[in-house]
Amino acid sequence: MAGHGLANRGLTREAKEAEGRAVPEEARTVSTMPPEQRENAAPTEPTAARGFAEGRNRRVHERLDLDKPVRVHEIGAFDAVDGGIDGTAVDVSRAGMGISTRKMMHIGRRVIVLVPSPEGPCKALFGTVAYSAYKEGGRYHIGVRLCPNPGSPVISTWLRAQKAT
Repeated sequence: MAGHGLANRGLTREAKEAEGRAVPEEARTVSTMPPEQRENAAPTEPTAARGFAEGRNRRVHERLDLDKPVRVHEIGAFDAVDGGIDGTAVDVSRAGMGISTRKMMHIGRRVIVLVPSPEGPCKALFGTVAYSAYKEGGRYHIGVRLCPNPGSPVISTWLRAQKAT
């Protein structure tokens, strides 16, 4: 019988109970509630247990406050690197950094963050935009999850032209 496993999908809690199946209370999510209850629904226990409860810090590594100018470049199609924008690194950890900029960046975009060094070439950090939110005064807070150098020949050539390591 084709599709037999899909026969139970989409049933409401009440329909499953009418068939005699047990449905745990936490299985009743906001999407299965009547519209008038959705607006005032509290998060379910499984959601809170996963760390998404309001105010919970989900960071693994300690952050250090920072106030350092940086330049953020987006990596586009075929590893082309854009002209970049100036920003200020506001915090840093082993896994990422927070940057204040005047431009919004889309989550998932690959970026190169150039950090100036007083004793030599800029330090290039690679990452992916994991967070982007508007803050006051025309500024955006960008959260960058750091990752290894992609090793692309196009990016390597660009880094040499920027005199960055």
